[in-house]
Amino acid sequence: MKIQYGALLISTVLLLQGCGHGALEKRLDAKIEAESQIKTRADVTREARDSILGVPGLSQNQRSALLELREATRAQMDSFTVQSLRLRSVLVKDLISTAYDENEVQLIKNRIRDLEDKRVSAIFDGVDEANRILGRKNWKNWRAMEDFLEMPDGYID
Repeated sequence: MKIQYGALLISTVLLLQGCGHGALEKRLDAKIEAESQIKTRADVTREARDSILGVPGLSQNQRSALLELREATRAQMDSFTVQSLRLRSVLVKDLISTAYDENEVQLIKNRIRDLEDKRVSAIFDGVDEANRILGRKNWKNWRAMEDFLEMPDGYID
């Protein structure tokens, strides 16, 4: 009986978490759908700048730091784009070459994948830095650090 009750309890908790997550998914999907006017990277760049300049409640230091972060992240993204384009150009040329080298093609694919990982990491690092500038803490990460360092509960609060 205890096992059935435990399984029922776990199933209920997972179902409730799934329902909450489903609502989050739907809310995010609606926001993404509303962004249909965004067509190019220039659109995103312009919107980001306008948002930073227009959002109320930011100090001048925060606004400046966010604009600097935006420029630094954009420069990184531009560098990744150039590197990616070069790799893809070499890939296309290697694919149609009579001297096709499978090992070289695999190496190019690996470099493109690594570059994509770096690009995504740079985006996420930018998000973390923006949250730091805005004075937000990622409590989930802080709690994990608290547990990892075996700090007393509430030490970081």
